[in-house]
Amino acid sequence: MANLDQTPPILALPLELRELIYKEVLSNPSQGPQLLQSCHEIYAEGNKFLFQRPILFRGQIALYHWLDQVPETHLHHVTEITLELQNVDMRPLLSPIASTASTSSTSKLLTWELHELELDRLDQALRRLQNIKTFTIRALPERQSFLYREFLAKVLESLGSLYPNLSSLSLQGNLHHQSLSFLSSLQELSSLSFDGFSSSSPVETASILSNLTHLTNLSLVCQHTLLTPTTHMHSSFTSKRQSLTTPVFLAMRQLASLSLNETMHPATTTSLFFTPEVLTPLRDHTSLNSLSIRLSHAPNTETLEAFEDFLEHALAIHRLELDWPGLEPEVLETYALLSETVRDVWMRCEGLEMAFDVLYLIMESREAGGLKGLERVVLMRGAWSEVVGGIVGGTEDEDDDVNEEHEGVEDKDEGDEGSEGDTDLDDDSTLGETDEINVARVKRSLNALGVQVSWCTESA
Repeated sequence: MANLDQTPPILALPLELRELIYKEVLSNPSQGPQLLQSCHEIYAEGNKFLFQRPILFRGQIALYHWLDQVPETHLHHVTEITLELQNVDMRPLLSPIASTASTSSTSKLLTWELHELELDRLDQALRRLQNIKTFTIRALPERQSFLYREFLAKVLESLGSLYPNLSSLSLQGNLHHQSLSFLSSLQELSSLSFDGFSSSSPVETASILSNLTHLTNLSLVCQHTLLTPTTHMHSSFTSKRQSLTTPVFLAMRQLASLSLNETMHPATTTSLFFTPEVLTPLRDHTSLNSLSIRLSHAPNTETLEAFEDFLEHALAIHRLELDWPGLEPEVLETYALLSETVRDVWMRCEGLEMAFDVLYLIMESREAGGLKGLERVVLMRGAWSEVVGGIVGGTEDEDDDVNEEHEGVEDKDEGDEGSEGDTDLDDDSTLGETDEINVARVKRSLNALGVQVSWCTESA
């Protein structure tokens, strides 16, 4: 009995259940190590799960040092990494040179040698990580030397031989001078994220992306620092044309998910990709079932009209995310966003009053027999300290769980069961009541109608 008392209760569970717990706890970079410090057996069983979460390397040197310290037996657990590619260390050029007469030729040769040695060293390091499925490459965001661009190009070209089964690739930083031709060697690629600019022409881009038959998820994330001229950038730096135009979207018939993230700061007044030229070729894509639009500015009238036309023809959309300043609840009615095919709706709410308006419109439509396929509504918000009486969370009403804080994750609202009597909610019944209570009631009503309502609160 004494030995049993000293044994952590978790070890009484079957190994399969313990591993599920390890994976759940250790998958979050902000937590977990304390669990491994419980005892030697837990450390031995759960240590591998530390290597299954995303790992960030701030430069090649950080990668080399990490590989020198990690046991080889753990490396096959690593499946997702982010690598910031830094300039090659040129300090060896400052070492004394024996022959003054050959200084010039030796320096030039050594410069290229350093890059070739670095490429070889990086190649050997990445080959030790054989099971990478998700790879993020961060290039230098500022102006780049010719040598760095060549170095970056060779790293990209090596991806096909390093990870032929790579499924997800994200390109960040300044890759505007790089060709997308290297993607042709990644035939298993299913997800691609970049800012839409490269040295490849739209015709070349259309050919490359359309031939990647598994590429179904495309995310375009605008990088305002690369599009805004500064004192250290020549004007030609920002004159690169977009690689993704109408012919590209027409060619990508396999596209199932499209995300347009143009949340640039300071906010711009025009869109690069949320435009009629992009929306028009997408409306006949029968495979497109998920669309996410996040803007730092309100779309113009022409774009909203094109968006309305798109939604009237796009009959396969299951998930829709809308997020831009001034987004009004009436958009749900005006543009008929919620067809019978839509299952998930994500929408930005700037306050509880707007949240109530959104949910009430949905409830009215559902009670009238519409929105038959709708299963979930997710209301996105930031911190509401300035919206709800200076206190994030507002009321402590036990029926209103909209005020719980979540660091960028969903609140499943499992406590709202609802009842038949909650479905009748007219304007008179809400007069004089707080926004918190109104939202809580309409949430319960939607739950009773089979629609789950959740919050997604973004961390500061």
